[in-house]
Amino acid sequence: MKAAKLPVDESERLKSLREYEVLDTEAEHCFDEITELASQLCGTPIALVSLIDSHRQWFKSKVGLDASETPREFALCAHAILQDEVFEVCDASADVRFFDNPLVTGGPKIRYYAGAPLRSFSGQAIGTLCVINPKPMQLNAQQRNALTILGRQVVAQLELRKRIKEISEANQAKDEFLSNISHELRTPLNAICGFSELLQSSEQTSLSAAQTTYVKNIDFGSQQLLSIVNSVLDLEKIDAGKMELQPEPTEISGLINNVLEMMVVDAKKAQIKLTSSISTELSDAVYNFDKTKLTQVLTNILSNAIKHTQANLTVKLVAKKVNDKLLIEVIDQGAGISEEDQRVLFDKYRQVGAVRKEGTGLGLCICKGLVTLMGGHIHLSSELAIGTTVRITLPIVNAQAKMQTKNTGAHVHCHQYVCVVEDNPLNQVLMQTILKQLKCRFEIFDCAESMLSSPHLSEYDIFLMDINLPGMSGIEAQQHLKTKCPSKPVFAVTADIFRERELRIAFDGVIAKPYRKVQISEVLKNKAQM
Repeated sequence: MKAAKLPVDESERLKSLREYEVLDTEAEHCFDEITELASQLCGTPIALVSLIDSHRQWFKSKVGLDASETPREFALCAHAILQDEVFEVCDASADVRFFDNPLVTGGPKIRYYAGAPLRSFSGQAIGTLCVINPKPMQLNAQQRNALTILGRQVVAQLELRKRIKEISEANQAKDEFLSNISHELRTPLNAICGFSELLQSSEQTSLSAAQTTYVKNIDFGSQQLLSIVNSVLDLEKIDAGKMELQPEPTEISGLINNVLEMMVVDAKKAQIKLTSSISTELSDAVYNFDKTKLTQVLTNILSNAIKHTQANLTVKLVAKKVNDKLLIEVIDQGAGISEEDQRVLFDKYRQVGAVRKEGTGLGLCICKGLVTLMGGHIHLSSELAIGTTVRITLPIVNAQAKMQTKNTGAHVHCHQYVCVVEDNPLNQVLMQTILKQLKCRFEIFDCAESMLSSPHLSEYDIFLMDINLPGMSGIEAQQHLKTKCPSKPVFAVTADIFRERELRIAFDGVIAKPYRKVQISEVLKNKAQM
């Protein structure tokens, strides 16, 4: 038996093979179809996708053979990879190179062999697509050509498989990067937004008029920065399919009027008349909507309309029910948008028009993503020098109104015993200040290990758990807590908006940073009412 020589590029060839990360993987339908077709076209009972490793040939796909690999020194494919074209042996038993080969003298008793080299895109022969017959035979020209073409398809599938894996890894790296960015940006914003809110609302703080103005400016700036950060992260969250709806019974006319009240301040500053027409049919209508996302969409659309309308003109919101759908139109008397600009209006990071306004250019793109997520459609029509109309259509799901309870907001005195796990010193001080104002007993730990070793675990009424902790993560700590104190509610406190879906499943609730005092109050109040 004559063993095949090693290719001159053996080290590069093995490197190329291993880059596909295909050795010892499960069978895949796309490869099995190719071997099945090769067997049928060539009229052989056996067809293989054979990959030549350092000391073996391994079969990624096989028809008519049970073995998954053989030693390399026995492999006829090891000879085939040295060729540029199909390597053919018509009768191995009569061939001096193979007559005493164990694969010829024993099973599968090879007589006929033909192998098309599989060359990677970088040029190395990593294996073959081969056909085998226990009887002598010969392929015709059309069959040889077909085997060559199918061999190229095997390589194409390997490259596609490799590319998909690279894209998946790139997307995972991107998600991890954005998750880290979300945490790193929103964590310090939590302290800035939280303390500026407390300074403005606290009756015990004696600030001069100038100091009050400074604090308001800090709060305004931090909210603007948070808005930009949220815009970028929201868009990526939508693209990644990680944005979730949280529908709840919503009194639709009340929601729209609340949005209008918020936008009146901006309209007055811009000297714009903001009007509305809400159908009487919607007056007491209660539908299932995600309030936060619908509010975000309407606020963004109205904000754009106000920004792009000149002083002393009108922006109007119209809401009505049409064919069992909610139709909301925002009509402005702005400069209008050209047909060319309308075609790119919903693209990422694009602002249109001659005058650029503040913002990231992500608003409309996010609105489109949110409306689509809610099962609706958003359409824009515009004429230059006339104005623009944005039309939003959303499916209606009827709901029963929830019992209204008096919102005591940030003045709730909950008297809970709260366990906080938070490693950031500024956020520790912020949470401490909020809980003191809410008249709560509390204990703050800077790591999960210290919290779990506390002798008071069973005494706490509720746990507020940061997720990105040094050492043991918040998720691991929650699992330990559920073993030690299974009836105690544990809330995740996180600046990572990309993990909210995972956290809502694992925890009793999620508090997203930056949080406000009223959010902590609501969580504790709801716990007290359980």
